[in-house]
Amino acid sequence: MNNSQNSNQRSVEERDYADREEWERIHLRRKNAFGEAYKVPKQDESGNVPESKDGSDPRQPKNLVGLSLSGGGLRSALFNEGFLQALSHKGLLRYVDYLASVSGGGYIAGRLMTFCKREKSTESFHDDQVTTPE
Repeated sequence: MNNSQNSNQRSVEERDYADREEWERIHLRRKNAFGEAYKVPKQDESGNVPESKDGSDPRQPKNLVGLSLSGGGLRSALFNEGFLQALSHKGLLRYVDYLASVSGGGYIAGRLMTFCKREKSTESFHDDQVTTPE
């Protein structure tokens, strides 16, 4: 095998490893968001997952959901804040696997991620804690 083939093989292996690591994080996020209702693919003692009937890797999450927050400065940030609040109030934010943002949308995406890190609990990100005034 020459250097080019060796390099290509290594990059495929690295990509496969990165894919598997990303899938594991998505499964963990979904498990935190949905609790016992979410079923992680079963593994044997050595960590292997049996192949699926259709030949796809059963560890790959199905029905991935992405959310993109648009740019536009402060107006965009305020709009996206309201949009995320509405998704949270409806219980839909927990379905989001990927978040992308630009410009003003990035302000709110950053705020959301900071909140998640500060709370040290993925549940606070997914569970809308609405309190009623007394």
